[in-house]
Amino acid sequence: MSYNVGQKRVKFITLGLFVLFLTGCASTARHSQMTVNRNEVARKNSTLVKNMNVENVMGGKKTNPLWTSQVDNEGFSQALTNSLSNVDYLNSDPEKSRFKLAATIQELKQPLIGIDFEVVCKAKYTLYDKKLKKMVFDKSVVTPYTASFSSSMYAPNRLKLANEGAVKENIKQFLEELNTL
Repeated sequence: MSYNVGQKRVKFITLGLFVLFLTGCASTARHSQMTVNRNEVARKNSTLVKNMNVENVMGGKKTNPLWTSQVDNEGFSQALTNSLSNVDYLNSDPEKSRFKLAATIQELKQPLIGIDFEVVCKAKYTLYDKKLKKMVFDKSVVTPYTASFSSSMYAPNRLKLANEGAVKENIKQFLEELNTL
């Protein structure tokens, strides 16, 4: 009878380790992988050149290593700031910039399980013109990104890649929409 209990414990521990392998050890999305490069978006709006600063970023979540990868405020802010800098929209002196930007991650829709992970990022961007004293852009941008099984067989890493891709595509879409102002 004790042999049967021992087998059950071994099976339970094995199952627990397998579940931990599939879901555990999550890491935070990297800002370097969420940053849009100069050649990925055409800069067209000359009014914004060296005239923006990022004032407020919210909505991100800290990653719990035992749960799932997330995008935190610091990483999102850094990716957004670096992206603006890459397309020459960022002014290093906030006092001299005409436009101030606020951004909020409203939703980061993630799968719980799967082979290919699609993450959908919904972020709201609000651009305020200090000279005109009015909002000139106030819109939510929704972008999906899929990290395939071939990008990483390890599920927590695949989710992190999907998070990074969804946020990068979101920032890229925002930058493209700024060109229409």
